[in-house]
Order: sequence, then C-alpha cells, then structure tokens
Amino acid sequence: MKKLALRLFVITGLLASNFQILTLRTEAFFVGFGGAGAGDIIIRRGQEEKVIPAMPAPGNLKAVAVTRTRIDLTWQDNSIDELGFRIERKSTGSAYTEIAVVGANVSFYADSVPDTDKVYCYRVRAYNATGVSEYSNEATISSLPEIPEWHRTDMGCGGDYMYSVAVGNGRNDGVMRVYGANRDGSIYEFTWNNIFSSWTQTYVGSGSGYMMCIAVGAGRNDGVMRVYGASYDGHLYEFTWNETSSSWTKVDVGSGGLGMDCVAIGAGRNDGITRVYAGNRDCHLYEFTWNETSSSWTILDVGSGANEMSSVALGNGRNDGITRVYAANTSRLYEFTWDNTSSSWTKVDMGSGTNWMQYVAIGNGRNDGIMRVYGANADNRLLEFTWNDISLSWEKTIVGSGGSVMNSIAIGAGRNDGITRVYATNADRHIYEFSWNGSSWEKFDTGTGGSYMNGIAIGAGRNDGITRVYGANADFHLYEFSFY
Repeated sequence: MKKLALRLFVITGLLASNFQILTLRTEAFFVGFGGAGAGDIIIRRGQEEKVIPAMPAPGNLKAVAVTRTRIDLTWQDNSIDELGFRIERKSTGSAYTEIAVVGANVSFYADSVPDTDKVYCYRVRAYNATGVSEYSNEATISSLPEIPEWHRTDMGCGGDYMYSVAVGNGRNDGVMRVYGANRDGSIYEFTWNNIFSSWTQTYVGSGSGYMMCIAVGAGRNDGVMRVYGASYDGHLYEFTWNETSSSWTKVDVGSGGLGMDCVAIGAGRNDGITRVYAGNRDCHLYEFTWNETSSSWTILDVGSGANEMSSVALGNGRNDGITRVYAANTSRLYEFTWDNTSSSWTKVDMGSGTNWMQYVAIGNGRNDGIMRVYGANADNRLLEFTWNDISLSWEKTIVGSGGSVMNSIAIGAGRNDGITRVYATNADRHIYEFSWNGSSWEKFDTGTGGSYMNGIAIGAGRNDGITRVYGANADFHLYEFSFY
C-alpha cells in the first residue's frame, strides 16, 4: 500500500476491461487494489473503505427481424448510473461500427438495414462520464423474412399545398394517371414512365382561386372521361384532353355563391345518367347536368346544410341497390335521395361527430359485401354509418382515430390483395389503414408526408394493374404508397 499526500489525485485503472479515469478532490488518501471483485477500485481514508464497482454490461441482447429492412433490438439494463447505451453493428465482411446512441434507461432500438442479403451482428454497451462497460452478448440475424411493408415514392410537387388527389383515365386514352389539385390554383397530371421508372408531371389547367378538389369521370354522360376541379373562386371547371392539339381545354361548368369545396361524379338520381355534384361554401350542394341539345350545363340546388358543404360522395349507402348522394356538412352527414314522383331531392340527417365532418366516402369497408358510409371528423376520429333495415335508421360506429384531425377517406384494396380496407389521412402527417378482422378494427400506419396529409385516392396509378394508395400533402408533394 502506498500513501499519497496530495490534495488532488487523478487515479487511473483498468475497469471492466476498459480504461476509466477517477478524479478525487480531497485530502490525503490511501489507495490500493484488491480485496473486492475483479476490476473494482478500493479507496480508503483512515479506517473508512468504499468499493466502487465497475459499470456492468447490458445483458440478454436479442435481435428480431421485423421486416426485410428492419431489425428490432432489446436488451437488459443492468446499470444504474449510465448516461446511455452505444449500439454497434457489423455485417458480412466488415468490422463493428457504432450506429446509434440511446439515452439512459432505454432498452430498445429499431435498426433500418441497408442490404437485405447480409448477416447482421449487434452488440451494446453502457456508458457514463467515466467510461464504458463491457459489451453485451452478441446477437445475430442471419436471414431477413420476406415480410411485405409499405414503401413511399415522392411523385412530384406543386407550387403550394397539395389538397386533393384522384386516379383515372383523364385523357380518355385508356391510360390511368394520377391528378393532384393544388393550393396554387392548378391541377397537375402525373404519368408513370416505364422506361425511366419515374413520374412525369404535366400542367392541366387552373382556376383563379385555390384548387380544392378534383374528380375524373364521364361527367357529360357521353362516355368521354374528363377532369373536374372545384375552385375556391366559386366555380367548377371541366378539363378535356384534345388529342389533335395535344392540350387541355377548360370549360366553366358553373358556380355557387362562394368557394367550391368538393366535387364527385355519378348517377346520383339512380337513373343511369351521370352528372357532376359539387359542394359549396354557401352551404349548398349543387348538381350539374350536361344538356346535349343546348350544349350547356344546367345547375340544380340539391339541398343545403347549416354551413359549408365540405365533401360529397355517391353510392349505394343503404345497400339496397339505389344510388344516393352523401354530403359532409358542419358536424353532420346528410343523405340526398331523388324522388321521381315529386321530382325533388329528399334530405336525411344520418348522424354526426363531435366536431367538423371533413369528408365522406362509401364502400365495402369491412370486406363483407355490405356497403357503408364513412365520415372523417375533426375530433380525430373515423366514423362508420350502417343502415339498419329493421329500425329504419343509421347506426354509428367508431372505426378508430389518429393523432389529429381526420381529413379524408378512401376505400379499396390498397395492398393489392383483393381485401377492401378503409384508408384515412390525418393532420398528424399520417395515412392510416383500418382493417376489419371480423370482430373489431385494426389500425396500421401506411406512411407519412412532411406536413398535413390532405387528400387520398386508391387506384392503379402506374397503369400496371397494381393498386396503390396516393396521398396529397401540405408539404406541396404528392406521394405514392405501395405494399410489397
């Protein structure tokens, strides 16, 4: 034993096979090694003795392959004074390198691996201000499972928020394309180029206000597909592709009292004649019918609500084979049915959410062959409305919720597996997928954008027969989500 008579000591030693520095600011100490556990330092002052053990290593490190590109790590935290944990990885033919540092008391890390064909090994060690512990046991993943997952593609952007998206044969040439409505007032067309494996963006046309919503369909009931845009300038516009001039022709379909918020196309009167329906901020829902004789559009007021008509959809909502028109207004959903006897529209209040009803959609969301109506509410929830033939009333069910306002809905086989699911965009940047398992709804995260996720559509946008999900984001971009 050696006596040291200094007021400041710096004593170094090998602790747990790692070099650590212990600084003592005090009067004379007697310092020695031995008598305790291996790697411990014993500090004596007079008759007092204090044993400082080496920092223990993390234990029971496990690695689990969750997808083809993600490996989850878990370990046991055996130390009490760590500042965090350092995670290292090596792959086939390489040495260990540090890939991440997590905080104190954390015992989980999700690693995104760059190459699915390699063997990956992991080890973890704790650290604090004085040094690091020994390494944990080594965990190895030798093969990654063939588990499909969602993949996002950035298709392109506009000059401002991307509000709405639609998939369809807009040029009437049999080629499916994707269309985006932008806050800069424009409609953009995105065409997949198989040769270059990329999206080509084309300008379709614009209004004099924000382009709020778009739809693709045979609005004139002549079998010719066109693109329709609802503009904040109060007008509904029709864009027709002219093959001869290779350009788009714009027609003003008509207007409402304030900004046009939404548009949908279908046989709303259940008479086989396709018409165009648009919701306006003046609280009214309008029907536009093309008159072939006068070569002009006829406008009819379908009905109104207490506030702006934010969304419109057409479908067999009661599951009785009759097409009706559905609209979202303030906190409520309304159903409009055409009465041939009185030649007028009948309105039914279907129900409400606790906040603003943002969007409405119709489809076989539970994949059971029964059509239902779905509403996206600003109270963060997605609602389902089912018609009850016995009680002759609408029954409301909560499908699920997101982290913020639910903005829009699409229903379809987004995973391209023939199973219909419900997809909803949220102001928390996400697209959520809701799948009915026979007794309850299960929620999955499809993906995110850089800001609010606004509009959504499902379709074979690449014209390859594969169904994908498309999201319009407030970060100006349009995104494609593919499941494989």
